[in-house]
Amino acid sequence: MRKYSSVFAALLTCLTLSPASTAHADEKVVLAFAVPPGVQYSDIIFGRELGFFRAEGLDLDIVSFAGGGIVIPQVANKSIQFGSVDPGIVITAVAKGEPFPVKFAYNYWRTYTNDFAVLAAGPIHSLADLKNKTLGVSSMASSVNNVTRPVLKQLGIIWQKDIAVRPVGFGAAAWKQLETGQVDALNFFYSEDVRMRQSGLKIRQIPFPDAYRNVFTQAFVVHNDTIRDRPDLIAKMGRATAKSTVACTAAREACVRAFWKFDPTSRPTSDKEATWIRNAIEIVEANYVAVGAFGGGKPTWGAFPVGGLKAYMEALKDGGAISRSDIAEDQLITNQFVSEFNKFDSDAVVKRAQSEVTLGHTRN
Repeated sequence: MRKYSSVFAALLTCLTLSPASTAHADEKVVLAFAVPPGVQYSDIIFGRELGFFRAEGLDLDIVSFAGGGIVIPQVANKSIQFGSVDPGIVITAVAKGEPFPVKFAYNYWRTYTNDFAVLAAGPIHSLADLKNKTLGVSSMASSVNNVTRPVLKQLGIIWQKDIAVRPVGFGAAAWKQLETGQVDALNFFYSEDVRMRQSGLKIRQIPFPDAYRNVFTQAFVVHNDTIRDRPDLIAKMGRATAKSTVACTAAREACVRAFWKFDPTSRPTSDKEATWIRNAIEIVEANYVAVGAFGGGKPTWGAFPVGGLKAYMEALKDGGAISRSDIAEDQLITNQFVSEFNKFDSDAVVKRAQSEVTLGHTRN
């Protein structure tokens, strides 16, 4: 019987931490992303598989729309409860005097995850070296451009004058343009950099200035009425998300494997599973630079740092996207639920996540 003790203990952990059956149905909740959910969102998917959302009485549905410009109106008209987007559109609307009835309530990707990728063997080592070069962006309508443009301007590099900018999309076709010299740099995000390296392309990453360290890339936006009328819903959603993040940190392989249940078509053939898992973990690790960015301090899940949006607002103003940057942060974000987000036993969550390794990687 001794050899079965660890498995039995793991099973007992699952049973004690899984949500108890209830007589009432869980509340349906929708979380929308601005891009198709990829393995970079494995933490939330893993948490859903582990039962953290059901433990809060939530039946979580994960969807996506084509950009934050669609996600935010869906939250504003109450078609969905939560959207994960960057702050640009909300800031711009407030600055123009046409605010959406929404606020950011949970800080998810806590730092700015965009940067510049150049060839490792090339001559570009800093942003200043981009003068008289060609920059590839995902599209000319990308919200990232609203920040990149003024950052380069501060270095005396004027958009489409001192630097040519061209849309290249994402993925292999975009990387090829960097490899062949059609563009000198790509302005993408961390996980795309990882995929480039995984393809065999040797790149150097050039970050945005340190002023953008506390600018979030994604946070959960909610309707003002939800803040007023359903604080319990926001607390539950944020707490389950925080648990999911802790769980994914504790059991990376089981976490990325959970993505196969969300998207069965992503599962490779058995001979390629090990490579897929290794690559997926690298992608998740790249994003966790943002998710777990607490400056070495104790994690306070969901919290927004004071003054974190200042650099972003100044960049939007300098780039001409808005005419004012003196917007009070409490018009955009709220920290009123942070204490509720963090009311859970991290050790118990870690045990629950690691039990999935013992029981077979979320039983895939």
